[in-house]
This record gives sequence, structure tokens and C-alpha cells, in this order.
Amino acid sequence: MDEKVRKELDTIEVMIQRWKIFWLGEYRDPADYPDMEGNPNEWILDEFSQLIFGGDYYHLGIVSSYINRMRRANLLTAEEFESFVERIYGEIKDMRRLLGLQDEGEDSP
Repeated sequence: MDEKVRKELDTIEVMIQRWKIFWLGEYRDPADYPDMEGNPNEWILDEFSQLIFGGDYYHLGIVSSYINRMRRANLLTAEEFESFVERIYGEIKDMRRLLGLQDEGEDSP
């Protein structure tokens, strides 16, 4: 991989870490919301995920649009692209864990 591309990917990862720190600052203790159905932090994961991969509010996602363009321009091989996307999904999974949310498909306790 070209050094410039590597630096771009490193910058994206730093950006994602900063977003994670920012959104974790919005964490609310579920015990403070006993009458609320579900976890009061689900919206945080939704916002974080949408920034990366898109959705209702951030339509295309900031990161996915950028890395998809890098892939289409052949700046990333298919393997490099898949590896980077896998690391990003790992960040989302870690955010889910830090917010105390269940993994998708995980049964309620």
C-alpha cells in the first residue's frame, strides 16, 4: 500500500477514535432512567454508526463514502479495503460494548 494511502487510513482511524470519545461523553447511566424501555444510550451507537457507514441522518456516511472512493480508484486492494472495513466494524462493536448494549442477535439476560 502506498504510504500516502496508509497515512489517510491512519487519519480516518484517529477521526473515528475522536468521534468515539466525543459520543462516549454523552453516555447516560441506565439506572438513572428506570422507567425507560431499552437502553438510553442506543441513540449514541446509532449516531456513531451512521457517521461511519451512513443511515437515516448521515445518509451515505462520512467514512464509507471516502473509503469506497479509494477502493474504486484502486488506491486500496480488495483485501486492504476489507481489512479496513473489518477494523471499523470492530470500533462499532467496541462502542456497543462500552455503552453496555447487547450485541445484535444476543438474547436478553
